[in-house]
Amino acid sequence: MINFRFVSFSENLLEKVISENKDKQSLFLFPNINSKKQALKIYQNLWDFSNSKFLTINEWKHLIFETSFPILKDEKRKIAFYSVLTNENKKVFKINNYSQSIELAANFFDFWKEINEEMINHSFIEKILASKETSQNWQKKTFTCLKEIHSNYKKLLSERKLTDKIFLFKKDNLNLDFIKSFDSVVIINQFYFTKLEKFILKQIQKEIQIYFQVPKNYVDKDDFRITQDFSAKDVTDFKTEKIKIIQTPDNFSMISGLFEEIQQDKPDIIVDFQFSKQAYSSFFSSDIFDISPAKPFTSTSIFNFFSSLFELVSSIILDDKNNVYLIRMQSVLNAFRNTDFIDYFLEGNKQKEKINIQENLLFFLNKLVEKDYKFIDLNLNFFKYNSANKEIEEIFKSVFKMVEFFLNIKSFSDFISPIISDVIINIEKIVNHSEAEYSNIFVIYYEVLADFQTLNEIFFPEDWNSLFSKQKNQTYKIAKASGFLHLFLNFMKQRKISLNLKTNKTKKIKIKSLQDTRNLQYGSVAILNVIEGILPAPPYTPFLFSENQRKQLGLKTYEDIKLRDKYYFLRLIAQTKYPIIFTCKNLEENIEISSFLEELKIHFPDEIFEHSSWNQSYQEIYDKFLLNSLDALPDKSVISRKDFFSIPFDRNLDFPESKVTLSFYRLERLKKNPFLYYIEKSIGSSPRQIEIEEDFSERLIGNLVHDFFTKTWQQILNTYHNHKIKYNFLKTDFKLIDDSIRAVLSGNEFKYKSPHNFSNFYFEEIFIPILHDCIRNFFFRIHNDFELSNKEITVFPESGSTQEISFMNLDGLNIFLRGRADLRIESEDGCLESKRKHLFSTSSRPSPIEKRETKKSPFSLQEKGLRDEENKLYLIFDYKTGKISNEKKKKFEKQLLFYELLYYILENPELTKQIKSYIFFTENKQLHSQSFRKKSKREIIAEFKEEVKILFEELFKNGFEIAQKIDRYDIIEISRKDLFSSNKEQNR
Repeated sequence: MINFRFVSFSENLLEKVISENKDKQSLFLFPNINSKKQALKIYQNLWDFSNSKFLTINEWKHLIFETSFPILKDEKRKIAFYSVLTNENKKVFKINNYSQSIELAANFFDFWKEINEEMINHSFIEKILASKETSQNWQKKTFTCLKEIHSNYKKLLSERKLTDKIFLFKKDNLNLDFIKSFDSVVIINQFYFTKLEKFILKQIQKEIQIYFQVPKNYVDKDDFRITQDFSAKDVTDFKTEKIKIIQTPDNFSMISGLFEEIQQDKPDIIVDFQFSKQAYSSFFSSDIFDISPAKPFTSTSIFNFFSSLFELVSSIILDDKNNVYLIRMQSVLNAFRNTDFIDYFLEGNKQKEKINIQENLLFFLNKLVEKDYKFIDLNLNFFKYNSANKEIEEIFKSVFKMVEFFLNIKSFSDFISPIISDVIINIEKIVNHSEAEYSNIFVIYYEVLADFQTLNEIFFPEDWNSLFSKQKNQTYKIAKASGFLHLFLNFMKQRKISLNLKTNKTKKIKIKSLQDTRNLQYGSVAILNVIEGILPAPPYTPFLFSENQRKQLGLKTYEDIKLRDKYYFLRLIAQTKYPIIFTCKNLEENIEISSFLEELKIHFPDEIFEHSSWNQSYQEIYDKFLLNSLDALPDKSVISRKDFFSIPFDRNLDFPESKVTLSFYRLERLKKNPFLYYIEKSIGSSPRQIEIEEDFSERLIGNLVHDFFTKTWQQILNTYHNHKIKYNFLKTDFKLIDDSIRAVLSGNEFKYKSPHNFSNFYFEEIFIPILHDCIRNFFFRIHNDFELSNKEITVFPESGSTQEISFMNLDGLNIFLRGRADLRIESEDGCLESKRKHLFSTSSRPSPIEKRETKKSPFSLQEKGLRDEENKLYLIFDYKTGKISNEKKKKFEKQLLFYELLYYILENPELTKQIKSYIFFTENKQLHSQSFRKKSKREIIAEFKEEVKILFEELFKNGFEIAQKIDRYDIIEISRKDLFSSNKEQNR
């Protein structure tokens, strides 16, 4: 017999339930573990020694459904799920490998669990899906596929004498013998009963008491549930005396307001719906808050080690052209930045030494990244083209030896053996001192390993062969090795380790979720994040069925879940004397107050509300509530120190030989960011690139174009056996250019720089033909526009020593210009003094967009008239890749001026009027002439010299300063640049 009992919000639910049933031998069933524990405490205080039992609903269900077979769980059921997928199944769900099936497996098991719990007949589902008005073809096709997988999965488990919860929790497996020893069954405030649970209760031939803490007219006794019309107006006879609502503009202010409230009067608990997912959770001090001592295994050194190993193995590709295994540079960079991984290979070194070695490794890798390396080979042949000390080479050998070992595994046993034997991997070397000393990491790890080993007893060798499928550029060896590592990591993900940290023994504030508060009451509670989108949670797209179809089938809908959360929230308020509710409102970030809170304010008495907006000082919260708060506080006085924003200039240290040599790009760097220039000059390294482009970078494209041009010139020169040629540029054929491009792309290092992905197709099929055409076009221009065909010229492609020349002496500091032209052409006119000199320079820097220029000869008639023996003409060209923009043109014109000074004007100022410079935009095949508009070249040169002079005078005075932040979106995070800009404004 089922009886419904109702408890008001002003009463202590658990005390009343225990009091009314203390004289019976009862089975008490609770919605969660917290309310079960609290009820046990109350019960034990009564000193009642009857045989009553306390269980959660889920614990109870596991006791009354019996099976003689082991139940497959977690990762094992997902592996079994993938193994039964047919090729047609994989095609329907667009799955190519096990990793891609994990999300589908989770949806599959949740789906059938729900169907079983609601005891829905398959024919009824088919009937709902047959409706053309409310269903779509993909739903029927998906359900048919799910049924097929369900049947195959059941067959597989049956063959191997296993079972799953989706086959266990059915009325055919129900055994109620467990209930016989109890006088009654008492269910305490279960919000929602599934159809299976209601069926079970109706089979019990005992007294059943179902308690609800809600007015009785809001319970549907036939359906065992609270009705949808329940709202805040129905919360009467509550325990609440005062509700404080604190509204803040953001999370940080909310947490600061919480700490302020805690200082005044500690609440019993803090309710945070998503505490572990919030960024601020990691800063809460364990001395103040009762934070779980458990640590996810995913944050341990063991997981980090295997995670990096997996990334390395899974990033390997086979380069068919060179028949070599390549490993992605991004993965190597990530692994070598991972201290838990790289420390394993630095045996016998102290921690400080390990840090230095790791830094040297990263420095070496950064040099490869600067050379546009995207891959390195497992054979370590890349060291032939990149020098490194022996220590670095040995570390690479050790890492890649382990990678190759796993790459060669052939079976599950091969994978297990190196882990359990300590021959290849010694787990004790991986674990750091803190984890070994203060946690049970070894116990948990070997539990994971033991659980993982049982896979070999459940799945046959042929199962593994079908589990891992290779991706493009992979081999089955790579797929199998990375597959086993991925499986092993997945087994670790579900586990946690316990921390044994010494903390003070004072009472701490507990942090709970809303679900944890069910059936409990409190004196004071702080409730965080009462905002729309968190409470209630946003709607989500359900698997397979629409919301309307779920309602027709009798499944839980979004409105059911929303009502459940509303009930728990309102009940918590009603069962707490002094709730403090924190909410946020920020129109710019689209943050709104929770609709549940708005409803509460409408229907609760006005006199119990206290509103405030937290806008006080943050100073006190650091010392009292945050981890390592003293270390986190910056010393504000440091900002007033001159050396905070700049490195002071020291002539003896910075330029010990009283000499500075500047290339064009170094000069640009010094002008733009003196601080960064100093760092590059001092340690010889540019800022590290953390993310490596998977496509052809702009720099790589520019360098390749440069190499294509240089190689083509070399091919021409080879036919003359020296630098002097007399060549008809009109007859430059396609084969010559093709051979040059092919020679560059087949070079030893190109395999390391190529992305080896879809972009290769675009590069080879689209971009190379464009470049091929542009190179030919340039030689035609030499013939047509500059009339150099069949004339004696001397050609010097980029080679030999770099040009260096004195530019100016400033206060005893000798400033030199330095650079090397990519191509020089000297025109023979009878004597050395009358040679025509032409300079061509190739740049790897791309140029952005510009409107199409009119196609005409770059020379005016007057300029052509200069081409005689009395008037020598000197031409400078610079190749640019990419699109065109006026802004970049101005910058490139300065570069041309730099080369004019370097090669001609500084030594022979009288040649100034005879030198003409041009930029050739390769893809667009456009020639842009140097233009100084209304100023003469002599005036531009004078301005350039004055600019350099002022630059160094500022350097002498202010040191190497940080660049000011010009674009407000230049750096998102707050940096020293922001402080520098602010400081500049204040000093004006």
